[in-house]
Amino acid sequence: MIVGDVNDPAKVEEALRGVDAVYHFAAAVGVGQSMYEVAHYTRVNNLGTAVVLEALIKRPVQRLIVASSMSLYGEGLYQTASGEARLAGERTLEQLKRGEWEFTGSDGAPLQPVPTPETKPPALASVYALSKFDQSACA
Repeated sequence: MIVGDVNDPAKVEEALRGVDAVYHFAAAVGVGQSMYEVAHYTRVNNLGTAVVLEALIKRPVQRLIVASSMSLYGEGLYQTASGEARLAGERTLEQLKRGEWEFTGSDGAPLQPVPTPETKPPALASVYALSKFDQSACA
């Protein structure tokens, strides 16, 4: 085990010695905190990934796996009563003030949450989500 900072090129290069695959899970995690600790999240997640990628240029591996996050998808996918897939969008301030958390279709019927495929367009609502999207795009 090597303990170090993903932003330390020497530690990252040390960690790459003798490996043929990298599972890059290093990240600062937290949606809410990322909105007021912007520099920290950007440094750890984006710059840290850049340090790993630069080290891999010098010492290539056979496989690189980068952890993503459900946060980059925003609200999940929903389905109407007739089985049609729907993107729910964002809850309005008025909806939240009324305590209405569930989404409804144009007919007023409740939408049912369904598993969300990776093909859903990103909804990058936080610095954390943006950084995880950035990581996956780089790798």
